[in-house]
Amino acid sequence: MNHAHSDVNALRLRYHGKAMPFSVEDACMQIEMRRKTSNKLTWFLKNPGFMFGTSMSAEQATNQNVALFHAQLIGHDRRVLDMTAGLGIDAMTIALNGNTVTAYELEPERVRALRHNAGILGVNNITVVEGDSVIHLQQTSEHYDCIFVDPARRDNGNNRCFLLRDSLPDVIAHQDLLLAHADHVMIKASPLLDITQTLRDFRHVRSIFILSFKNEVKEVLIHLGVHSPYLDAGTEADMQSNQSWPLIHVIDLADSPDSFPAGTPAVRYRFNCTDAVQARVNYATPEQVVTGMYFYEAGASMRKLQCAIQICDRYPDMKSLSKDSGLFVSDTLYLDFPGRISIIKAQPSGRELKDLKGSRCRVVSSCFPVSASELRKKYRLMEGEDRTLYATTTHDGTRLMILT
Repeated sequence: MNHAHSDVNALRLRYHGKAMPFSVEDACMQIEMRRKTSNKLTWFLKNPGFMFGTSMSAEQATNQNVALFHAQLIGHDRRVLDMTAGLGIDAMTIALNGNTVTAYELEPERVRALRHNAGILGVNNITVVEGDSVIHLQQTSEHYDCIFVDPARRDNGNNRCFLLRDSLPDVIAHQDLLLAHADHVMIKASPLLDITQTLRDFRHVRSIFILSFKNEVKEVLIHLGVHSPYLDAGTEADMQSNQSWPLIHVIDLADSPDSFPAGTPAVRYRFNCTDAVQARVNYATPEQVVTGMYFYEAGASMRKLQCAIQICDRYPDMKSLSKDSGLFVSDTLYLDFPGRISIIKAQPSGRELKDLKGSRCRVVSSCFPVSASELRKKYRLMEGEDRTLYATTTHDGTRLMILT
């Protein structure tokens, strides 16, 4: 693209009112969306002909590493229905993984873009349909191995929403319809989804995946199934097939540039648990937090799980600083901990904190009345990863500053 690095506002002014063989506004939108998605759609954007149907479809597009995880979970040689294709990153990745995909989309612009992109990328085993997938399921007798659906997180008034009941389509109301037409249903939901409420809303939850990418929670993926508990026996071979509680998988993904589009996604950590955990949280007193101990910071997807009970169940001698802090201490090194591991170097006083002025420091505020940005400003700390300053409050209400 000749103007890939140009100022799009300057381009709009330069070509305003001039007769062009294409829409200047659409060309500028394509440039802007390529920039916005450059880090999450790397493989797709290598093709200069890749196009975006709408700016919204670009903003809502799945990160390609997360899409690769979806494809691996579904497996190979499956008939898959994508009910809400959008830009089609999931649909094309699932197809590239050796599945036959039917992708439904309501908006004509997105349909045209998906058909175009599938053509130029050589995705041959995908059929793109313009239409309402719910009506399709209501009128057909077809059966799929898996239905994948990413409900639009906007209601009929185009207002942003996070509850599945307010999203389109309403997968809670239509769950029986979906399960009547597929052995497995995968529902991609907001990272803000309430997992406890989700288990109340759905009758056939087999597993729930809390997915993050580079320590940023991207989605909660709900797996429904009436008969078989897991999508891919190879993926979940270590799980009991008679598991009576929904299995919760907490997974943090890394970049998988060499695996895409058909391979195994890179996983930074994985933590499996069930609602059946009845462990007691072990809390650390301020006196038990000392220099030289191992300090553990749970990853973002673990904190979404509110993980203190699960962590204390898995690592019996680990102590939580408080129930919701996501911070733990132990004299033992656990290399498989799902998050960041460091060593306590100091518990600086106010004067010692002022001496950090100008140093590069990552700041974390957890269960503390002052935000990380305010602490950074107060102590004049620069952005960096040289060390980490934790500000937190213990279970008994004591405020601590910890430097690792």
